[in-house]
Amino acid sequence: AAPLTLSQVAARALENDPAVAASRAAAETARVQYELKLDEARPRFILGLTPFSLDQRRLFSADADTFSGPPPYDLFVDVRTMSSGAALTLNQALPTAGALSAGVKTTFKATDTDAALEYELVPSLSAGLRQPLGAGGQFLPVAAGAGAKRSAALAADQAALDDRVRRNQSIRNAVELAGRVLVLRSVLDAQSANLETALRRAESALLRRRGGTATEETALELELAAETLRAVREETRLSLRDAERRLAGVLGLPEAPALSQRLPELAPAPAPEPRSAPEAVRAALALEKASADAAVRAVADSAAFGASLSVEPRYPDSRSNPADLGTILSDYFGGGTGSGVNLNLTLTLEVPLSVRETKTLRSRADTLAVQAAAANLKAAEQTVLERARALEERRSFLADRIGIQSRIADLSRRKWERLRDLAAAGTVPADEADAAKADWDRARSDVLRTEVDLILAELDIRILRGEDLARALSDTK
Repeated sequence: AAPLTLSQVAARALENDPAVAASRAAAETARVQYELKLDEARPRFILGLTPFSLDQRRLFSADADTFSGPPPYDLFVDVRTMSSGAALTLNQALPTAGALSAGVKTTFKATDTDAALEYELVPSLSAGLRQPLGAGGQFLPVAAGAGAKRSAALAADQAALDDRVRRNQSIRNAVELAGRVLVLRSVLDAQSANLETALRRAESALLRRRGGTATEETALELELAAETLRAVREETRLSLRDAERRLAGVLGLPEAPALSQRLPELAPAPAPEPRSAPEAVRAALALEKASADAAVRAVADSAAFGASLSVEPRYPDSRSNPADLGTILSDYFGGGTGSGVNLNLTLTLEVPLSVRETKTLRSRADTLAVQAAAANLKAAEQTVLERARALEERRSFLADRIGIQSRIADLSRRKWERLRDLAAAGTVPADEADAAKADWDRARSDVLRTEVDLILAELDIRILRGEDLARALSDTK
């Protein structure tokens, strides 16, 4: 497989990080909750059906004719009513935190009273209103009505921000691990080459000591130097194995993959604005949400006005033939004594009388929550400003350091090439060429380490700017 670039490492880390999946799900859940809150403002139609209803009872029924004959008197009557009906209701939330309802209903009844059958059709219209008054210092609490939707929107924005922060953190950690693996592999290769050189020198000294051309102290010193290099290399190998194991876990692979030595070229990002940093944005959202939640809670202690109206037509006191299905509607319009409309209108006003202390405490709590959020926002902006300055200074320092170390690496390479040629001609000892080669390997590792540090510093600045690191890395060459 082709070596992975740091951009590919970042992409795989996002796919494999369960924390990213959890934050993405939380953000989507918050967005759905906001959409549900918006849906509450839409009209809702409810269809109610009563396919069958049976009411059977024995009622007291007596008039002057009841006692006109000899006893026993029939004082009770058996009434059986069968009915079915349908209703359509509209519920509508109002922008003033109130609610409006309206409905139409019709019921068909068949009433059997001691074998006398009577049919009725009962249509009706109804409407209702409930409106809080005076909440949040407004006669009609428009702010409270909008506060619930605004609070849900802010919660969704907070969840989306947390998701982006979690994604950036996952990418940053993966890039740091991959960079550490790259550097340790480079260091390990250099140390392995140095160890081979040291072992050859120690073996050569041992042979020369046996031939009498080198002292035992020289041989022991070179052998000790070789073993010291071996110990250092094994420590590096252990650190590399640990880093590779962690990287493989982050990427969801059985073992660490091969990594490309070509690092992404990130153009220096502008200095972060304090208010654009995720910490400051989160604090600003918390401040706005505290105000929105306070407006919503104000409705709980407010007065409320209610109104209800119901209208239904009324049959005449006497109908010519109530057992005729064809007259159940026309009897409403045929005139007669008692026909008309039944109307009920009710107005209510609910005024809480014992919530003064509760209202004061809630208002105080809301004020303190807003003040705390404002203080957190100010502290976040100050922290971001200080961190931005520190990161910019570090980025500038690392950029200068790369230039210096690159020149050192180039000079070390040229020195080694020169000494290698001289050693081949026999004019300088081979040890000097080997030492120059070790210096060049070390200089290259230092350049790679600093380049990785510069990339991490650039990523930190972009995180502070609130950028999406996945997009930033995907746009690199």
